[in-house]
Amino acid sequence: MTTNVTNVAAIYARFSSELQDDSSIDSQVEKCRQFAEANGLTVPADLVFTDSAMSGRNRERAAYQEMIIAAKDDPPRFSTVLVWKFSRLARNREESILVKGLLRKRGIVVRSVSEPVDPESAHGKLMEGILECLDEFYSANLAAETRRGQEQANSEGFWTGGRPPYGYKLKKIADPKGRTGKGGHVIQRTVLEVDPLRARVVKDIFTWSSQGMGLRKIAERLNDAAVPTPDSGRGFDPSTIRGIIHNETYTGCLIYNRQQFFRKNDGTKTKRNNPRSEWKIKKMPDLRIITDDLWRAVADRLGKRKKNKASTAHRNIRYPFAGIIKCADCGATYMAIKTSRKGHTYVNYACSYNRRRGSSICANSTKVDQDTLMDAVMKAIEENILDEASVAIITEAIEKLVTEHRGSHAADRKRLEKELKKLDKEIEKLSRAMTIATDVPELAKQLQEKAKRRTSVADALDGINSLVKKDLLVGLEDRVRAEMEDIRGLLASQDVHQFRHELMHHVSAILVDAQGQMRIEGSLVGALDSVLKLVAGA
Repeated sequence: MTTNVTNVAAIYARFSSELQDDSSIDSQVEKCRQFAEANGLTVPADLVFTDSAMSGRNRERAAYQEMIIAAKDDPPRFSTVLVWKFSRLARNREESILVKGLLRKRGIVVRSVSEPVDPESAHGKLMEGILECLDEFYSANLAAETRRGQEQANSEGFWTGGRPPYGYKLKKIADPKGRTGKGGHVIQRTVLEVDPLRARVVKDIFTWSSQGMGLRKIAERLNDAAVPTPDSGRGFDPSTIRGIIHNETYTGCLIYNRQQFFRKNDGTKTKRNNPRSEWKIKKMPDLRIITDDLWRAVADRLGKRKKNKASTAHRNIRYPFAGIIKCADCGATYMAIKTSRKGHTYVNYACSYNRRRGSSICANSTKVDQDTLMDAVMKAIEENILDEASVAIITEAIEKLVTEHRGSHAADRKRLEKELKKLDKEIEKLSRAMTIATDVPELAKQLQEKAKRRTSVADALDGINSLVKKDLLVGLEDRVRAEMEDIRGLLASQDVHQFRHELMHHVSAILVDAQGQMRIEGSLVGALDSVLKLVAGA
């Protein structure tokens, strides 16, 4: 007997801020239950999923994974997932698109209790996109604050998180300046210290590399000697050795902002190296494992090899769809294949698994010509994203959103105005005190801190006021249409970097199957991004 799950819902709740406590999860669940009861939905006890102290950008959340597994039951046990806000599910649009797409295939919709939109209507889906844009903007700001804190910690010689480099171990110490937490206890800091046994291995790796030994050979030698590995038993591999010989920490320094992490269209996390001019380097002589001469010897050898080997990243610059088009059968990325005939160069894309691992792994041998692909993608974007119907939909949605949310900033504005007045009084009081005080440096320091805080509060208040000013929507449709024209121009750019950057805002996936059928998945979210920035800056 098949159970009717039309009126059965699951609840997902999450909190990540240290300013929140367990009651915030209880509150989310309770509000979702109230919504379910008011809308005739039943929520079984085993379909309430909660994650504590987890980021919305982290797909490895335990309860989140349990919810996904439950959604894959055949048949599904529920038809709706209730969340307090869409941001509880994910603060990243790409991840949100992936999970909602997975749930939608199972006949399951996601509903936000505090952001009531119709998930089935075109207007509702557009409103979801707008809300997700705003959530991602908030998440980006939060990430920026976190980075500032990590940069400060690095400048003081503290470890900013993650697994320590091979050759070091982590150690907890009391804050050297005696700074205390909320409970009055001294804050515990984490620092690196040299692990003598593994440091010897690091020296051997650099020595062998300077003598000309390759990455694979070094890994084999270490594995043959049963040397303890960084990841507890999986053995060394060439990529592990490469990471070690490129890590400048071994010369006695802490480096922050060496790399930037971001998420690709498929939701996976990847990294990109920052220019050395942007690195934050703290000299730490106690952390030195290798000499500067040995470091330079290895670096010189690697530099010579690099000149003789083309960079993959450089090669991909010529291929606008590299990493974007995927195999519909196995999910692998399509790779670019360049051929030359009679003085002409042609570029095709083919499934990398079929091409490199054979038809037993993936039978999709379909190739797609780059020019054909370009025509199909541009046509799809023109007809579904940059058309007049989209201009009207976006204009209407933003008008409604701005109108409905004009009053929502009142509480924040009132709080900021109150704090601004308080800061003005404190600054005035400190300024007067400095004219008669003996401890002028301490007062000057306090005055500087208050002035800095006042600038932050004033900027935040200006931001809120800009969102609610009366002329925000004047000429909106014309501005939306002009922004669409700018997007069209960027997509027509001959600059491959610029084209790829803009394309990835509008196309989430290009899938090709073994029958040669192409499916281009995109949405108005990219256009929304541009228009929301336009409106916010009006």
